[in-house]
Amino acid sequence: MQKEPQTPRTPNDKDECITLSQAFYEQGQAVSRRTKQSLPREFVRVASDLDQFCGEEEFEKARISINWMNACLQNLSKESKSESCSRDKTYLCAIDAQSDGCRE
Repeated sequence: MQKEPQTPRTPNDKDECITLSQAFYEQGQAVSRRTKQSLPREFVRVASDLDQFCGEEEFEKARISINWMNACLQNLSKESKSESCSRDKTYLCAIDAQSDGCRE
């Protein structure tokens, strides 16, 4: 049985962060199979960065990525895919938490 990710929040430690990362990626793969569409490259990029943030114990950066992945998955699961996994401000923060838009 697939484990559903919890409500996005800041992970407390490396193990919890990695567990959340794996759960979101597995959920993404399940949505991909169900919708018969490949995962958007933005999702794969953020998932890869999340793994790195977890490994480096950058938990605030991980939370930003987790929030974006959660929104992406919610949009992918909807009938209308027009906003799924958009490259908006939160996407840019998820891949580069040091960008100017994230320092506000």
